[in-house]
Amino acid sequence: MQTFSTKQFSWDNTSRTFSAEASELQIKPGASIPVVIELQSHITNRVESFELETILEDGTLQFKSQNPDLAVVKSHQSSQTWGNKPVRVVIFND
Repeated sequence: MQTFSTKQFSWDNTSRTFSAEASELQIKPGASIPVVIELQSHITNRVESFELETILEDGTLQFKSQNPDLAVVKSHQSSQTWGNKPVRVVIFND
């Protein structure tokens, strides 16, 4: 299982999505597609697992958190509560 740092991703507060390009994560073309990845917070060191949800036609990988607690987490940057919108990770095939 691959573990990445949140520092390697851009965060979109509105969509609750971490995103990065595969090349920035050093994922080589033709590498096997991970079914589960881990994302470690560079702020708290907490590690969360994300399961592959969708592979788009362009090869973009979309992962969804399986941790229901992340649906009610408040942003560390504001007091906004997201309700039941899950945290996602998107890795673009570049």
